[in-house]
Amino acid sequence: MMKNNGKASVSKFFIVLGIGSAIFFGAYAYCLLARKLLSGTEFVAFTLGTFAFSFVVAFAGRVTEFSIAGNVVKLKEATEFAEAAYDKLNSAILGSFKVSLQAVCKPAGGQDCLGILYDNRVPNFISLIEIIENTDFSVQLKEQICTVAEDIMRGQIYKIHQSSPGVAKHTPDPYDSNFNLPDMRQLLLWHMDEESNNNNAIESIEYYGQLEEVRVRYARI
Repeated sequence: MMKNNGKASVSKFFIVLGIGSAIFFGAYAYCLLARKLLSGTEFVAFTLGTFAFSFVVAFAGRVTEFSIAGNVVKLKEATEFAEAAYDKLNSAILGSFKVSLQAVCKPAGGQDCLGILYDNRVPNFISLIEIIENTDFSVQLKEQICTVAEDIMRGQIYKIHQSSPGVAKHTPDPYDSNFNLPDMRQLLLWHMDEESNNNNAIESIEYYGQLEEVRVRYARI
């Protein structure tokens, strides 16, 4: 929370500076993301901080509190221009989440490495969901979140194949258009059908369960 009791009007210079810095650093963050120098979650954290800072710079003379991405802030004098800029910044933050979800959905190198129990997109996706859930954008992003969760769930089934012949037997091609994603309980039953006590498979199935929980939760929003 930030307070400013000054009564001076907002300088156009600071308005331009604030919005300009938001655009510049937003573009810079996207370039870093495109070059894989930032992960999806780091991109979101960077842009959220940049947009919040830029907004405060632009309207420092009128800000007592405002709300941006779930953080409470209010405007001392909510002019039409300030409100319009505020809406644009929130829109930019929403856009950064959408870009991050697209980025986290793309398979990275090393996905088929033996010994890795999870699709390498899982950690970044779960971290990104934790960030989104601390904002006000969950409803607006729910469809994209479900789509990404389903795609990574299919990739996770391939990882389970490495340690569970039972699951591999029942899910030969998870990316087949006619394949319906099973729930975690069904995967465990298929695994146990082969009388296997492979702990790696069970742990790998638990990662699948984390993805399933996200998909189910957002489908109900």
